[in-house]
Amino acid sequence: LLHEPKIMFLDEPTIGLDIVAQETIREFLHQYVKQKGPTVILTSHYMDDISKLADSLLLISKGSIVYQGTVQEFVAKSEKADNQE
Repeated sequence: LLHEPKIMFLDEPTIGLDIVAQETIREFLHQYVKQKGPTVILTSHYMDDISKLADSLLLISKGSIVYQGTVQEFVAKSEKADNQE
């Protein structure tokens, strides 16, 4: 981050960290993006990373896009689907 990149690629930035370290990293990234304004491409299996760091979501399964939209819309649709089961 020393050179303040315009695009950041983050692959599982909190994997293997304890809960406190995960929150620390998420808060740092949130503040960094707020201050410096880079585009961030984030891959993660942790919904907490996605919900706290991402504005939009692209979900890929077996090489196909299965969802593209906001994180909030995805969560709402997921909750609605869970309630219908």
